[in-house]
Amino acid sequence: MIGIAFRKEVSMANYQDLFQRIYYISDAIRKFELITQENKIIGLTLDFDSEKVSFNELEKKVNLLIEQEFNKNLSIPSKVKWKSKVQSRTYFKNIFQVMEEQGEAFEMGEGLVAVGQKFMKVYEFFDQQLKSIVMSNFNAKEYQYPTLLSYKALEKINYMNSFPQFLMFITHLHNEIDTYYKVQDSQMGYEEYIKMSDGIGHCLPPTMCYHTYQQYSGRQIPREGIVITSRGKSFRYESKYYKNLERLWDFTIREIVFMGDNDFVFKNNREILLQKVIELFDTIGLIGVCQSASDPFFADESMLDRRAIQMLKESKYEFRLNVDAEHTIAVGSSNLHNDYFGKAFDLKFADGDTIKHHVWDLDWNVLRMHFFVNLD
Repeated sequence: MIGIAFRKEVSMANYQDLFQRIYYISDAIRKFELITQENKIIGLTLDFDSEKVSFNELEKKVNLLIEQEFNKNLSIPSKVKWKSKVQSRTYFKNIFQVMEEQGEAFEMGEGLVAVGQKFMKVYEFFDQQLKSIVMSNFNAKEYQYPTLLSYKALEKINYMNSFPQFLMFITHLHNEIDTYYKVQDSQMGYEEYIKMSDGIGHCLPPTMCYHTYQQYSGRQIPREGIVITSRGKSFRYESKYYKNLERLWDFTIREIVFMGDNDFVFKNNREILLQKVIELFDTIGLIGVCQSASDPFFADESMLDRRAIQMLKESKYEFRLNVDAEHTIAVGSSNLHNDYFGKAFDLKFADGDTIKHHVWDLDWNVLRMHFFVNLD
């Protein structure tokens, strides 16, 4: 392990944001530890592949990240909306290892896990509970969307300006007979196939709600508002941050989208849905909190400002459940976007007004809820 001193100290309030960015600096980084001193982050130690990048170049990259994205020390505490009634329970240790030993989980590659019947029962239970809440309280419409998402949908919201680290692309060989003959008659590697591809027209969806916005793009929304729910695969490149079932590249989300005016979204239904989920968690006896949070904006000099605005306006709430007495993981979030997506996708009422809408997404299914239920 070798040390790199930051040219500018970083507030401990930004510890998690910084921690979640280090592996994206270079794929040469094998492991790292942040160095703290007197409530400040002053540097890091790391192990890296010197054949891919020199120490001097890596040092420049690290400090460039600090200077561009952590040039302000903004510290806004989270507002707690819910804290579980139950405060103690027996936690299950080494869950993924136990699942592997029982033949209920199989690691299929980086960020990829297959699960068995016991786990699928847990997954279906929680998904059906949430779906029941949505269908019985909000008269929602349910859709099943394709896995692939048109890249044009993400261009409309400038996705690459906020979360470029997550996006995974889809392509295919150039539609030409000479290309197919050349591939069949050669010993090409995948790198050569990419050079012969037809560009990028589609990607793997980083979340499910973009399908809904694309579906209603340019269409008129009833003045009384609508609620759409769906369940499907989402994909995010997590670099070396992937960890068995806690953080995957390929996972399943139950998505709920509210589209309507401010009263329909913010004053009425948002609070009802939050309370229904809180009641569900309390009934089951899960331990955790629901608190204001922010998104992992990346590669953007205004990142800290955007994070601060989210925290101040409480536009994002996150449910975090305890996996042990000290550690929590996020299992779902509520995101209020005002008219940002409404303008981007030309979502309007019949009278021409751009709608304001609220997005609620819960990725508690295959991804993470196994930590809280005894699979026996």
